[in-house]
Amino acid sequence: MGRDDTQRDSENLSKCESLRSRTDTGIKSCVATARRTGSLYVVRRPLARAESATLNTRLLTLNEMSQHPERPAETSEDPVGEVIDSGRLESFSDGVMAVIITVMAFNLRPPVHDSWTSVEHRVPSLLIYILSFTVIGIYWNNHHHLLRMTTTISGGVMWANLALLFCLSLTPVVTEWIGQGARSAFPAVAYGIVSLASALTYFALVRTILRANHHDEKLVRALGHDVKGAISPFVSVSGIALAFVSPFLSYACYGLLSLMWIIPDRRLVREHQH
Repeated sequence: MGRDDTQRDSENLSKCESLRSRTDTGIKSCVATARRTGSLYVVRRPLARAESATLNTRLLTLNEMSQHPERPAETSEDPVGEVIDSGRLESFSDGVMAVIITVMAFNLRPPVHDSWTSVEHRVPSLLIYILSFTVIGIYWNNHHHLLRMTTTISGGVMWANLALLFCLSLTPVVTEWIGQGARSAFPAVAYGIVSLASALTYFALVRTILRANHHDEKLVRALGHDVKGAISPFVSVSGIALAFVSPFLSYACYGLLSLMWIIPDRRLVREHQH
């Protein structure tokens, strides 16, 4: 580093340390200063613990990007300069899916009497719970691998992800409905509609991520050909249509759909490992 660069860095550090305000504006100014110089500075002014942790985390991220420009970062910036982290989006989604499973578990009820007849009445609820648990687990698994490969999170990605979580949050409702009337066509149709909506919103999430990460050849190559993603909506539509013939044919379609996805998307797993 030349003499002029050293002097400029020293001046920038002095400016950063002179910010006495404990507002978020001061933190943004320090981050902007470090981003311009590409150097790691830890502010030595008295900060609240939460502010200090936030600032130091951002400065560490910026410093690593300056030292390893060839390594894709797992963060991106929105138009106002805030850092959007793919890990934060993944953590939020994990929490929502965990709540969905918890709600379904709370809806399970033990047999009313100590008899086989009473147990038989609870079998449909248990079987549909197992199917729904598997479906949420499959989405969680593939969602995890998908976001781990993602380096740029745009506003469209966040909205598509929220749409997926909304569709999945309807799963406990239709699961309980089938448990109360497994032989009726309407609960089976409702389950298929939720399954179809979840598949379409997941497909939309993948397309939105591809648009936001069109520069990432590794991700584009991994998501280029999605055969199972293209087949899944047709299986769900078939289950909806067969519900008026026999609800159990619908359940067979939904079970087949889960078997198709029980193994995580090999494209993402293979690219993630490399």
